[in-house]
Amino acid sequence: MNPDKEAKSFLNPLIDSLPNPFAYHQVIPGSSTEPEEIIITDVNPAFIKMANLPIEEIIGKKAMDIYPLITGESKSQLKLYAKTALSGKSICTEHYFKPLDCWYEITVYSDQEDYFAALFHNISEKKKTEELLAKKFNEYETVFEGTQSAMFLVEVVDSKTFRYIRSNRVQQQLTGLSQELLQGKTPQELLGPELGKQIARRYSQCLQTGLPITYEETLSLPGGAKTWHTTLTPFRSNKNRITHIIGSGEDITERRKAEEKIRYLSFHDLLTGLYNRNYLEEEMQRLHTERQLPLSIIMVDLNGLKLVNDTYGHQYGDKLLQYASQILRKSCRNEDVITRWGGDEFVIILPQTPEMEANLIVGRIKENCLNTCVESIPVSMALGCSTSHNLMADPFQILKEAEDEMYKQKLAESKSTRSTVLNALLKTLGTKSYETEKHTRSMQKIASRIGRIINLSDSELARLAILITLHDIGKINLPEIMLTKKGKLTEEEWVFMKEHPEIGYRITLATEDFSHVSNEVLSHHERWDGSGYPQGLAKEEIPLLARITAIADAYEVMINGRPYKKKLPPDKVIAEFKNCAGTQFDPVLTEILLSILKTRLKQRKK
Repeated sequence: MNPDKEAKSFLNPLIDSLPNPFAYHQVIPGSSTEPEEIIITDVNPAFIKMANLPIEEIIGKKAMDIYPLITGESKSQLKLYAKTALSGKSICTEHYFKPLDCWYEITVYSDQEDYFAALFHNISEKKKTEELLAKKFNEYETVFEGTQSAMFLVEVVDSKTFRYIRSNRVQQQLTGLSQELLQGKTPQELLGPELGKQIARRYSQCLQTGLPITYEETLSLPGGAKTWHTTLTPFRSNKNRITHIIGSGEDITERRKAEEKIRYLSFHDLLTGLYNRNYLEEEMQRLHTERQLPLSIIMVDLNGLKLVNDTYGHQYGDKLLQYASQILRKSCRNEDVITRWGGDEFVIILPQTPEMEANLIVGRIKENCLNTCVESIPVSMALGCSTSHNLMADPFQILKEAEDEMYKQKLAESKSTRSTVLNALLKTLGTKSYETEKHTRSMQKIASRIGRIINLSDSELARLAILITLHDIGKINLPEIMLTKKGKLTEEEWVFMKEHPEIGYRITLATEDFSHVSNEVLSHHERWDGSGYPQGLAKEEIPLLARITAIADAYEVMINGRPYKKKLPPDKVIAEFKNCAGTQFDPVLTEILLSILKTRLKQRKK
């Protein structure tokens, strides 16, 4: 092939991928009326396969030597192709390739001076069908019934009137129209005025052009609504008059559904059903027109998604995202474009919407968030809004401004949001277990006494109070039946129970205000002798505040009791701690607790 290099590099992959044989030729000029020689300059893989020759025996060779081996055509016929193509005309002929025993439709055209291309399309099956029908119309049964395609035969009564003669088994099964019901009917009689008229127009088009036509359409038939890929082929009599139309169809309903699903997934977020980022970026360009101004954009950040994931698991995080998408749909108008931007962020495009109206939608979103919770965690969103009034403004800059506003709001409200979420979690934990405010206050009181004796700073005492409040927050997703069980836990239940320090660690680490106690939350069930969980830390490896919390927790259980453990009198509490000093508990801290308890006991006896 000898076009310019850029065109060649662009076209070659396309031509090479064609299923049809393709060849490119250079014409060596001879006399004014006849080419001296025709050289094959390029072919695609399909041509090599058709020729059944090595490529080196084709490229650069004389077409006059190669083509007779493949097609059986004469040199004069090849020269006619070249001459006609180079005159600026294109040729489309049908030819029987005797050496291959195949019929091919050959399209020849020239795209530049002294060069022409030939494209071959195998029409052997078509020719065979035509020959069968022409030879003996009544003997088409084998082809008609043996094919896996739906086929039907239509008689041409006049230019506007058509009658069904026959349909094969596949056609009857797919359409639900039996041969008895179909035979002799016009499309209007068979399918009703509207649909029948629509189909008759197709038959008229085939009749008028005298050429096969192919189309796709969705039809509601007795067999159900289906999408069809249909080919109509005119059948000519010996007098070259079109007497019948042969229809062949393929039910492509499932294929189209699959394509629609792929298209849907390419522009939608699978979890929420909202549009995705790809769609948003296209829409921002499409809506960037004078008619859509003012154009407002709302940026939304869903608060607490990581906390929900860490507390309850990702299935609840997904649920939170779905609730948020429902709130956004409920709050916005039909023409608004709601998208999941990614992770916990959403973007809403509001065409023809000034600031005041956009702020009303922001208010509706906030209002609809109220009283909506996933488990115990309320749905909360930070929102920012920006509006464009002229086409000079880049829509992505408007999005950035909305994002900046959203982050300002998130920063201003973050402490309140985290406090609300934490209180909700603690309240839920209190309703399903013994981690009540009374339990917490009791622990904090004795822990504070120990902390002051060992001279903890005020900041460390405050941290100790937060730790005690949150030490068992990881139990939030344990079943209530486990947390209130009167008997011993089973081995399987213990496996779940021992996970709560790690869950609590993830929850506090994900919450900025409480991340400074996450290591202590993780370690409050470690034992002095290294036999605790989850890390098996020993002695001073265990954080100091976690060691104090462990003692305070055990003390509170002993003095108040649980369904699974009776409360103990003061002397028994003292004996229990003496017994566990140096194994379960820090011996120094235990001695401090014992001194406090002994002092109390003496005061009571007085």
